[in-house]
Amino acid sequence: MQWRVGEIAAPGVAGYTVGDPFTYEITSVWTSTEFTTFNNQISIPVNVARPGHTYRARVRMKDNTGRWSRWSPAVQFVAGTPDIRAYQQAIVVSEV
Repeated sequence: MQWRVGEIAAPGVAGYTVGDPFTYEITSVWTSTEFTTFNNQISIPVNVARPGHTYRARVRMKDNTGRWSRWSPAVQFVAGTPDIRAYQQAIVVSEV
C-alpha cells in the first residue's frame, strides 16, 4: 500500500489567500514509501503540512501481481499546529 497527501487551495477553502493561484491536489506534497503490510493509519512528517492549509489524503493498494489500484476517495483535512512540548521539555544545556 502507499499513501499520498496533496494540498488544495481555492476560494472557500481554508488557507487560500485571495489573488493566489489555485492549488490542485494532483501535485502531491508527500508520498509514502511502499508498505507491504496493511496499516489503516499513517503519520505524515510535520514539515509536510502548513498549519491552516487544506490537504487531501489518499491511499492505494498493490495486488499480488504488482498492479496498483486506483487512489481511494480523498479524506480532506485542515492541518493544525504541531505539538512541540515534548521537544521543548527535552532541551538540555550541556555546556556553559
